[in-house]
Amino acid sequence: MTRNRAPKAPAPDVQVTVSRGQISDDTREYAARKIGHVASYSHEPVLFAHVVLELASDPARGRPATAEATLDVNGTPIRAGVEAETPREAVDLLEDRLRRQLVEHEERLHPHRG
Repeated sequence: MTRNRAPKAPAPDVQVTVSRGQISDDTREYAARKIGHVASYSHEPVLFAHVVLELASDPARGRPATAEATLDVNGTPIRAGVEAETPREAVDLLEDRLRRQLVEHEERLHPHRG
């Protein structure tokens, strides 16, 4: 369902916050790049992009890493959140989910006419 498209706009600066746990600088930068790349595919201006990463210290949790993102797409918030075994895996899953959310948002704004 996701269409291959070229980026429409420059990637916005992405604010990355760590709410809990030890997340490496490499993973933070990776999250900023991946989510910035998704945002660059928007047909509308992305006014703000924010990612929150968390790594729970509870060893009993099967998926202790969480990642959440919010894009402000011309005044409309597009949000996604995921859980994974590692922070990097969470970022990859978040990228996929956020891309789907963005495509769905744009299809609602510009439905295909048959």
